[in-house]
Amino acid sequence: MDATTATLIGTSIGTLGGLAGGLLTLIAQNRQVLSQQQADDARRRADIRREACDALVSAARQFVMHWWQIDYKLRRGIADEALVEATVPLWVEVATAHSRVAIAGPDPVAASADSLLAALSLLDKEGTKWFQGVQEGDGEEIIDTFREAYEDAYEAFTAKTFADVARKALSNTH
Repeated sequence: MDATTATLIGTSIGTLGGLAGGLLTLIAQNRQVLSQQQADDARRRADIRREACDALVSAARQFVMHWWQIDYKLRRGIADEALVEATVPLWVEVATAHSRVAIAGPDPVAASADSLLAALSLLDKEGTKWFQGVQEGDGEEIIDTFREAYEDAYEAFTAKTFADVARKALSNTH
């Protein structure tokens, strides 16, 4: 074998080795980039879910606190129509926050959000009946029936159950 052939073979081996090393480096870097993107996506999803859950709990509590104000007046025989009408934008906030949770998931949290929404809907429905009874001057017995149905709906409501499910699903323990 002459020097030229040996040089060509040596150069070819060196070139192939360099290409192989470069290819392995490229593959490793791509895997690392993909892994980082997956971690970033998971963190972003968790943040979206956490924000959606926080918004639902906050909206639900505001809605219920507003019904406390209505409750206070209804127990004194005062049917404040403006106060009841102010529940509409609060309900929109609850429904919007619920939709965000339903979309963001995960499934156990979305199911718990559905239960929370149903409990708030029942509270609103029974509270509205009670309000209408007081407003229309229905008899004391009918008004008491409406008030008791509202109280039952209030007792059924709890944002804590939703918060516990969300906390567990999102791996937040307090």
